[in-house]
Amino acid sequence: MTAKTGQPEAPGQWVFGMHAVQAVLKTSADKVRALKVMKGRDDQRLQKLLNLADMHDIEVMRVSRKELDLLTEGEGRHQGVAAFCESGDVQDEHFLFGLLEQLQVP
Repeated sequence: MTAKTGQPEAPGQWVFGMHAVQAVLKTSADKVRALKVMKGRDDQRLQKLLNLADMHDIEVMRVSRKELDLLTEGEGRHQGVAAFCESGDVQDEHFLFGLLEQLQVP
């Protein structure tokens, strides 16, 4: 994280909304570099997310609604949560064809 902005230094993107963040925590928690939760939000759905974050040793930052609004910049509703996910390796179609050739089952 940069000291000035509090943003992760690695390339990646913000994922926001309860379902999207929950999916990332369940399937790719190792890619999550930051989890921001709106101050004052405390409900059962959020608690499930916080439990997942805790299981994967992901630090949770409580932030204002305004900060979350700035992260999403009109792209959608954040529902009080946002996760910064590090970009994965980008592959081309040749990589995909190589994987397909290695398949043992049709």
